[in-house]
Amino acid sequence: MTLLTTEISINGRVRARIVELAQFPSLTASYIKGQAHSFAKELVANLDIDSNSTQFFPNEPAVKRIMNQAREQRRLDPQDHVAVQKFVELDQAQNPESHWYYRVGDGPNGNEPMLLVHQTAFQKEMMAKYGGTIVGMDATYKTNSWGLPLVLLVVADNHGNGYPIASAFIQREEQGQLAEFLRLLRTWNPSFNPTFFSIDKSQAEMNAIHAEFPDSRILLCDFHRQQLWQRWIASSDVPRQYKDDLLEKMRLVGYANTVTDFHVAMHNLKACPGWQKSKTIANYWDQHWGNCIELWATCHRQVFHCGMDTNNFTESMNRVLKACFLSPRPDRRLDSLLESLCKEAWPYFDAKYIEKNKSSARLDAKKHKYPVPDFLLNRPAPIRGSLQEQHELGDTCSNLVCQMSETQFTVPKSDFTLSNELNNTGLASYPGMVEAYRFMAAPYFVDMASGTCTCRQFVLTNMPCKHMFGVLRSTGKPWSSLPPSVLESPWMNIDFKVVNKSGEAPIRPIMPHPPSPTLSLPTSPRASLPSPPPEPSAASAPASAPASLPAPTPAIALAQPTTQQATQQALAGTCPNPARLSIFKELLKRLETAGVEGASLSTLT
Repeated sequence: MTLLTTEISINGRVRARIVELAQFPSLTASYIKGQAHSFAKELVANLDIDSNSTQFFPNEPAVKRIMNQAREQRRLDPQDHVAVQKFVELDQAQNPESHWYYRVGDGPNGNEPMLLVHQTAFQKEMMAKYGGTIVGMDATYKTNSWGLPLVLLVVADNHGNGYPIASAFIQREEQGQLAEFLRLLRTWNPSFNPTFFSIDKSQAEMNAIHAEFPDSRILLCDFHRQQLWQRWIASSDVPRQYKDDLLEKMRLVGYANTVTDFHVAMHNLKACPGWQKSKTIANYWDQHWGNCIELWATCHRQVFHCGMDTNNFTESMNRVLKACFLSPRPDRRLDSLLESLCKEAWPYFDAKYIEKNKSSARLDAKKHKYPVPDFLLNRPAPIRGSLQEQHELGDTCSNLVCQMSETQFTVPKSDFTLSNELNNTGLASYPGMVEAYRFMAAPYFVDMASGTCTCRQFVLTNMPCKHMFGVLRSTGKPWSSLPPSVLESPWMNIDFKVVNKSGEAPIRPIMPHPPSPTLSLPTSPRASLPSPPPEPSAASAPASAPASLPAPTPAIALAQPTTQQATQQALAGTCPNPARLSIFKELLKRLETAGVEGASLSTLT
């Protein structure tokens, strides 16, 4: 009776404040108590009321009872599945542009398991904008009393943050239900067909993706892969003193950037003591990793995939949802969880995305001492530094640009790049290899019509590289001459559509500056090129070389053995393993095709 009297005697305005905050499922009793006390202090600021008065400053148990009563009154139905159905119908009526699919199911062993799929209108827009390249998919558990896993699809936005584009509660994490989830998304979004899916090593997820998106490639999470390796080695028969070395060798295999590096790393892995002394590692490797190399090896990821080598975007999203929106709830009913997601979690991620774009737009709207270069206008803040760096590096290679056609150019590789490539293969120390590789190495190919370059920087980031900036400077063309595929890329531009949705004063894209009349650029792409090397003599080179071979670049001539001597040394075992030997043989084969058999390698340069 005392408790009831204390609860009834609480000030009406303080009680109304508690009831108002109780409509947010993720708010805890201690947090609402603090908010209620802050509200009460404003009420009694000019009154002579003790701060210990329970009428204005109720304790936590009293606040919790008021919260539970308010939430119980707001429930749509005492039964969970009926309350979920009513919540879905109510939200669909309030937000007709969002998508819902709810099936109660016929029990844990039934033919039609429970399925609940949701996608908001804003998530649909984000899927269309960022979901064409790579999508992360993962499931998280322990979020509701039914034990249903929550499956999320996540994309990377223009500020490098993860954003959820769809969610689903499924009864079991199996191929059939995951495939049905993906099938619904394809129905709601007919153009949705990502190039890549980033997932953990789950056979059910892989089978579902292959069934619904046969053209999409799967990339396994690097962190999850290393975690599986570490756990297997810890419980394997590998001698204890070799476990760390074996794990490091396996990591080098995973992070090899080229196929050649991969084969060299594999050779070193199989030659290390940990592999040699284990009786089970060969079988484990062949069954779990050797048959799916293209899913996890870095050398097979030399394409643009938003840097999503791990499922960190999805894992981070799961942690935020659990820590801020799902775990603090006093009950674990599914309808309460849906309310927390729809009214708190999804609006939070929407507001975060909008604020990031607003912040970047304000950078351009500010007054600057010097004009902002065109290539930095309307760009998200995280990529401005990268573009500025590539622009500065472009000045160093602009005088090396060679024009092949109106829109196609080549830029030779720097000595630093050539040395790194040779060092990665272990061939740099072999006599004559540096000069041979400099002769055979293909230059970077820049196509300004499609806005592409063959360098690794562009391939991985899909943003203008130093070679493209070098071509612009060499030809005197403006930034606006790049194709729409570059200028209009969603990862390259601020999303002004969402920036100006909030009702505030609109922020418009900044128009490019007119070209400076004092800027002087070479009128000819070959104006600053070095003079061509002298023609080789008839005694040392053939009259004509195959057209497929690139023109030799100037280099310092060094005394080296003849090609025939180098071949004999290679066959005698100078190359440490078959992978390197095959690379060297390929170089020698191309040299012989050029008709320089028996000549010194130094004459080629």
